[in-house]
Amino acid sequence: MNARDVAIQSWVEEKLPGLSAQISGMLGNKAVNSIFALAFEAGRQFQDDTGAPLDDPNVYLKPWTTFWFEGNQAFGIVDSASKWHRVVRAYSEQGGVDFLRGAKSNPHTVRDMPSFGFAAEYTGPETLGDWADKKGVALSRHTRVCICS
Repeated sequence: MNARDVAIQSWVEEKLPGLSAQISGMLGNKAVNSIFALAFEAGRQFQDDTGAPLDDPNVYLKPWTTFWFEGNQAFGIVDSASKWHRVVRAYSEQGGVDFLRGAKSNPHTVRDMPSFGFAAEYTGPETLGDWADKKGVALSRHTRVCICS
C-alpha cells in the first residue's frame, strides 16, 4: 500500500469503525478501497472548497431555497448549490456572484417560485441579491456551509 492508501484506510477506520471490514466481506478489498478513496477525496474537496472542518459537529449543510434564473448564459430551476455553481461559472467573465446578485425579479412571472434574470421582462424592484439576503441564502461560491454554535 502506498502512503495515500494508508491515509485513506486510517481515515475510514477512524470515522467509520468496522464499516470497512463489513463491506470488504461483501465486495472484496479492492472495491472497498475504491469506495473509500472516493469518499475520502470528496471529503477533502468539501473541506478545501468550504474551509470547514469535517469533524466539527457544528457544521451542517443549509437547505437550498429554490428559484428560477434566466439569462443568456444559463437558465432554469436553481434548486441546489451545484446548479447555482453552474450559473456562477457561466457568468464568471461578467463578474460571477457579484454580477448575478444584480439580476432583477420578474413581476409578471407565472412560476410558483421566485424568478430572476437579465431578460427584458425582468424589471421588478427586487434583485436576486436582495432576495437571497432576506431568505438567508448566501450566494458566494461556497454557499452551503453554516458554522453554527
